[in-house]
Amino acid sequence: MSTPDPSSLKHPGRRKFLLTSAAFAAASLGNSWPDRAFAASPRKGGTFRVGIANGSTTDLLDPATTVSEFMIHLNCSIRNNLFELNSKNECIEELAESREHDLGFARWKLKLRKGVEFHNGKTLDANDVVASINYHRGEKSKSAVK
Repeated sequence: MSTPDPSSLKHPGRRKFLLTSAAFAAASLGNSWPDRAFAASPRKGGTFRVGIANGSTTDLLDPATTVSEFMIHLNCSIRNNLFELNSKNECIEELAESREHDLGFARWKLKLRKGVEFHNGKTLDANDVVASINYHRGEKSKSAVK
Protein backbone atom coordinates (compact mmCIF):
# COMPACT_ATOMS: atom_id res chain seq x y z
CA MET A 1 0.00 0.00 0.00
CA SER A 2 1.42 3.33 -1.00
CA THR A 3 1.10 6.57 0.94
CA PRO A 4 -0.55 9.39 -1.03
CA ASP A 5 1.49 12.45 -1.83
CA PRO A 6 0.45 15.18 0.70
CA SER A 7 0.46 17.82 -2.05
CA SER A 8 -2.23 15.87 -3.94
CA LEU A 9 -4.69 15.96 -0.99
CA LYS A 10 -7.43 18.59 -1.27
CA HIS A 11 -8.16 20.68 1.81
CA PRO A 12 -11.88 21.32 2.24
CA GLY A 13 -11.46 24.84 3.57
CA ARG A 14 -12.27 26.13 7.03
CA ARG A 15 -15.99 26.76 6.42
CA LYS A 16 -16.68 23.29 5.03
CA PHE A 17 -14.62 21.72 7.81
CA LEU A 18 -16.61 23.55 10.52
CA LEU A 19 -19.96 22.69 8.94
CA THR A 20 -19.00 19.04 8.55
CA SER A 21 -17.70 18.89 12.13
CA ALA A 22 -20.88 20.47 13.49
CA ALA A 23 -23.04 18.03 11.52
CA PHE A 24 -20.97 15.09 12.76
CA ALA A 25 -21.20 16.27 16.38
CA ALA A 26 -24.98 16.72 16.13
CA ALA A 27 -25.40 13.28 14.53
CA SER A 28 -23.23 11.57 17.13
CA LEU A 29 -25.27 13.09 19.98
CA GLY A 30 -28.41 11.53 18.58
CA ASN A 31 -31.48 11.83 20.75
CA SER A 32 -29.72 11.10 24.06
CA TRP A 33 -28.76 14.70 24.95
CA PRO A 34 -32.29 16.20 25.05
CA ASP A 35 -33.45 13.33 27.27
CA ARG A 36 -30.78 14.19 29.81
CA ALA A 37 -31.27 17.95 29.58
CA PHE A 38 -35.03 17.87 30.02
CA ALA A 39 -35.76 15.21 32.62
CA ALA A 40 -39.41 14.41 33.27
CA SER A 41 -39.13 15.00 37.02
CA PRO A 42 -36.63 16.81 39.27
CA ARG A 43 -33.83 14.83 40.86
CA LYS A 44 -32.71 15.66 44.40
CA GLY A 45 -29.08 15.84 45.39
CA GLY A 46 -25.99 16.38 43.33
CA THR A 47 -23.59 19.27 42.98
CA PHE A 48 -24.19 22.63 41.33
CA ARG A 49 -21.01 24.45 40.39
CA VAL A 50 -20.79 28.04 39.22
CA GLY A 51 -17.71 29.90 38.08
CA ILE A 52 -17.83 33.45 39.44
CA ALA A 53 -14.96 35.90 39.22
CA ASN A 54 -13.47 38.17 41.88
CA GLY A 55 -13.40 35.85 44.88
CA SER A 56 -10.74 36.74 47.41
CA THR A 57 -9.30 35.31 50.61
CA THR A 58 -10.21 38.61 52.30
CA ASP A 59 -13.94 38.32 51.50
CA LEU A 60 -16.29 38.40 54.49
CA LEU A 61 -19.95 37.48 54.90
CA ASP A 62 -20.52 41.00 56.23
CA PRO A 63 -23.15 42.57 53.93
CA ALA A 64 -21.70 46.02 54.64
CA THR A 65 -18.42 45.13 52.93
CA THR A 66 -19.85 43.32 49.90
CA VAL A 67 -18.42 44.88 46.74
CA SER A 68 -17.20 42.03 44.53
CA GLU A 69 -19.27 40.07 42.04
CA PHE A 70 -18.51 36.84 43.91
CA MET A 71 -19.76 38.13 47.26
CA ILE A 72 -22.85 39.71 45.70
CA HIS A 73 -23.83 36.31 44.26
CA LEU A 74 -23.05 34.55 47.52
CA ASN A 75 -25.03 37.01 49.62
CA CYS A 76 -28.02 36.71 47.28
CA SER A 77 -27.82 32.93 47.73
CA ILE A 78 -27.90 32.98 51.53
CA ARG A 79 -29.89 36.12 52.36
CA ASN A 80 -33.15 37.74 51.36
CA ASN A 81 -34.00 41.40 50.83
CA LEU A 82 -37.05 43.50 51.55
CA PHE A 83 -37.24 44.26 47.81
CA GLU A 84 -35.60 43.03 44.64
CA LEU A 85 -35.53 43.94 40.97
CA ASN A 86 -37.44 41.76 38.54
CA SER A 87 -36.53 41.06 34.90
CA LYS A 88 -38.13 44.36 33.85
CA ASN A 89 -35.94 46.27 36.36
CA GLU A 90 -38.99 47.01 38.52
CA CYS A 91 -38.79 47.05 42.31
CA ILE A 92 -40.91 44.22 43.71
CA GLU A 93 -41.43 42.94 47.25
CA GLU A 94 -39.50 39.94 48.56
CA LEU A 95 -39.64 39.88 52.39
CA ALA A 96 -42.02 42.82 52.38
CA GLU A 97 -45.57 42.21 51.16
CA SER A 98 -46.35 45.86 50.56
CA ARG A 99 -44.86 49.33 51.03
CA GLU A 100 -46.02 52.90 51.42
CA HIS A 101 -43.94 56.04 51.72
CA ASP A 102 -44.41 59.76 52.08
CA LEU A 103 -43.67 62.14 49.22
CA GLY A 104 -40.10 62.77 50.36
CA PHE A 105 -39.33 59.06 50.87
CA ALA A 106 -38.30 59.88 54.46
CA ARG A 107 -40.92 57.65 56.11
CA TRP A 108 -41.78 54.15 55.01
CA LYS A 109 -44.50 51.77 56.13
CA LEU A 110 -43.80 48.12 55.31
CA LYS A 111 -45.99 45.08 55.73
CA LEU A 112 -43.70 42.10 56.27
CA ARG A 113 -44.36 38.67 54.82
CA LYS A 114 -45.66 36.30 57.49
CA GLY A 115 -43.98 33.00 58.34
CA VAL A 116 -40.45 33.99 57.31
CA GLU A 117 -37.93 32.25 59.55
CA PHE A 118 -34.22 32.64 60.07
CA HIS A 119 -31.93 29.60 59.96
CA ASN A 120 -32.26 29.33 63.76
CA GLY A 121 -36.08 29.20 63.65
CA LYS A 122 -36.69 32.78 64.83
CA THR A 123 -39.52 34.51 62.95
CA LEU A 124 -38.75 37.73 61.08
CA ASP A 125 -40.22 40.85 62.70
CA ALA A 126 -39.94 44.64 62.43
CA ASN A 127 -37.07 44.75 64.94
CA ASP A 128 -34.94 42.65 62.58
CA VAL A 129 -35.60 45.03 59.69
CA VAL A 130 -34.78 48.09 61.80
CA ALA A 131 -31.58 46.43 63.08
CA SER A 132 -30.46 45.63 59.52
CA ILE A 133 -31.08 49.16 58.29
CA ASN A 134 -29.37 50.68 61.33
CA TYR A 135 -26.39 48.37 60.80
CA HIS A 136 -25.77 50.03 57.44
CA ARG A 137 -26.49 53.52 58.77
CA GLY A 138 -24.34 53.20 61.88
CA GLU A 139 -21.58 55.70 62.62
CA LYS A 140 -18.83 53.07 62.31
CA SER A 141 -20.44 51.23 59.40
CA LYS A 142 -18.26 50.43 56.38
CA SER A 143 -21.37 50.06 54.21
CA ALA A 144 -21.34 51.66 50.79
CA VAL A 145 -25.05 52.47 51.15
CA LYS A 146 -24.46 54.53 54.31
